[in-house]
Amino acid sequence: MYNKAFFINFFTSVPREKWNSGNVYHESTGTSCAIGLLGNRQQLDVRIAEPAIAVARLCKLFKDNDIFHKEYGNAESAGWNIAAVNNGEHPDFQQEHPQDRILAALEFCKESWPVTY
Repeated sequence: MYNKAFFINFFTSVPREKWNSGNVYHESTGTSCAIGLLGNRQQLDVRIAEPAIAVARLCKLFKDNDIFHKEYGNAESAGWNIAAVNNGEHPDFQQEHPQDRILAALEFCKESWPVTY
């Protein structure tokens, strides 16, 4: 089940050196943004069984908690919600490292609705 607790556990388990800002997957460094990490773009100890569903679920979690890219709006189907936080473009999540920004956004989220997919 892709819920808040799942995402916190998953992103906490990813080593800091595997993260980047601005690239789904950067081949020369072997790093990924949050979307790339969910999409199994690199070898991690934890693999996502359904990466497209996981990304969609995280987009929905951010949308439902009004975490979105101010320029592009609150589009549930786009990865802009995740990218804005990951890349430091969201004014509320300005931590130094992308992992810290994603985890801060997840801690901010309230999950009070049922998970249906």
